[in-house]
Amino acid sequence: MSGRGDARRGPGGQAGSRRLAWTVLALWGATEVTGGKMLHTFIRRGGMHDGHLDTTYPAGLVANMSLGSAAITHWLLFLGTRRRSLAWAAVAQLGAAIVAGTALAVPWHLAERAGRPSRRAGGPEALRYSRVVEAGHAVMAWATALLAGVVAWRS
Repeated sequence: MSGRGDARRGPGGQAGSRRLAWTVLALWGATEVTGGKMLHTFIRRGGMHDGHLDTTYPAGLVANMSLGSAAITHWLLFLGTRRRSLAWAAVAQLGAAIVAGTALAVPWHLAERAGRPSRRAGGPEALRYSRVVEAGHAVMAWATALLAGVVAWRS
């Protein structure tokens, strides 16, 4: 290789791809921190024992958290081995975690906007997170998934 990179890896070549892979990990870490902050708030406010909480909410919460944790584990394994299949497994799991997280947030926000928080939408107090933390978590999750997809594609 001439040092200019190849057509598949672009001008940054393999080194640029590795830097981006580590950048994805840092962004992923920030996403996990904001998710942990929301989970802590939910538990601290009694969300797991809220009688108004739809019973599917805790299952969705566990799915979101489990998929996100499995995905970052696959990403760490990818960083150690550079096996493309691990990168794609992480991207797929992160995508599923995003779907689960969106399924948790959207019904609550729709009901809240309509001025009628419903039982299906979740417990009123336990789900009131800082909008900055919640929006930041969503934006970082999507950005992480997109960048991880780019890295997986270029690997």
